[in-house]
Amino acid sequence: MIGAATAVNALLRTMGITLVLSGLSIALNRTFTEATAHNPKLTTTLLNQISDAKALKNIPVNLIAPLRHTLFNGMHLLALISGLLLFIALFVNWLDPWKKA
Repeated sequence: MIGAATAVNALLRTMGITLVLSGLSIALNRTFTEATAHNPKLTTTLLNQISDAKALKNIPVNLIAPLRHTLFNGMHLLALISGLLLFIALFVNWLDPWKKA
């Protein structure tokens, strides 16, 4: 029984991590898609290049600020979602009826 419980625990952790990372990736991609739809000068290629110091030299100067703003908004959204998930996990853990006294 211990082996089965350990295997189920590992499976559920792996599935949880996979689902959370998938959701965070969807949120980040949605932020990028909305930014590129509102500003036709921004492209996904430019968003990929903004984090590379060598490729940053090839980006037009007038697009660097909007690209950084878009990247900041995406990372801010990820931090908010992660914080919300953390508080939900802490609340569920606090309500756990099987915790030891």
